[in-house]
Amino acid sequence: MIASGVAYIHGRGIVHCDLAARNVMVTNEVDPVLKIPVLKITDFGLARFADTPDVRITRVDALALASLTLSFLFVCAVYQLISAPL
Repeated sequence: MIASGVAYIHGRGIVHCDLAARNVMVTNEVDPVLKIPVLKITDFGLARFADTPDVRITRVDALALASLTLSFLFVCAVYQLISAPL
């Protein structure tokens, strides 16, 4: 879900520049297909247009995305635990 959000903003020529778990909001909304909470990327305060000379997509961005993925998996696991019937 995070990767598709990043692909969406990159497709519009925007680079977030501060992608981290603290900048992803877990909503109360549940994805009808995945059956997990919908995530929203927030805090575009450091975002830049991709054609700006000082913007580069680097390996650090890939590491940030991997970290977010692990955080997301943890959130999904907790969600499954608290929403399971006893």
